[in-house]
Amino acid sequence: MIRWSELFPDESDLILRKFFKDAGQFTVAAPGGADYFRVSMVGVGGQGENAGGNGAFSHRKAKTSAGEVFQIQVGQCGTGMTAGDSWMRRAATGEMVCYADRGRGTGGVQGSAANCIGDIRRSGVASVSSGGDVGDIARLGFGGRYGVSRSRAPGPGGGGLGGNFPALVLIPAGQGMVAVEWYGGDPGEGY
Repeated sequence: MIRWSELFPDESDLILRKFFKDAGQFTVAAPGGADYFRVSMVGVGGQGENAGGNGAFSHRKAKTSAGEVFQIQVGQCGTGMTAGDSWMRRAATGEMVCYADRGRGTGGVQGSAANCIGDIRRSGVASVSSGGDVGDIARLGFGGRYGVSRSRAPGPGGGGLGGNFPALVLIPAGQGMVAVEWYGGDPGEGY
């Protein structure tokens, strides 16, 4: 597994890196000395009676200032609604700075880059065990559950396979995830 520090060994301007891996909504403030932030995220994988599609990936770099408050949502498994999307917005203005679309269980439809907000946006993959955003999420050192192996994977979780009790055991889709970094100077291009 590639570690973030191996991709970006010079972290002299990095002030703080925070991972949000639990589903739900959170509030976080930029730390003292922060001038920029970078955020990477993935929406939840789809879940239904058939294998669902992977969540989409989105990344953004933008300016900030110390103390600015952000609201974050990490996509939640087991929902076909907007609670499956991951996002980050400025609390003061409501501006959505980054948004990652969820996968859908019905028809195995993947999260779409067209529905995302960010500098880098990638669609998930439809109806597969894992893939699509694997190269992006593996860099964050986090994987979710997916329908075929029912175990943790170095890549992102794909769509889960569900069913009607008691015929099939519910298999969770790969959950959403958000990673935020704050910098004291411009971190440059890339992610």
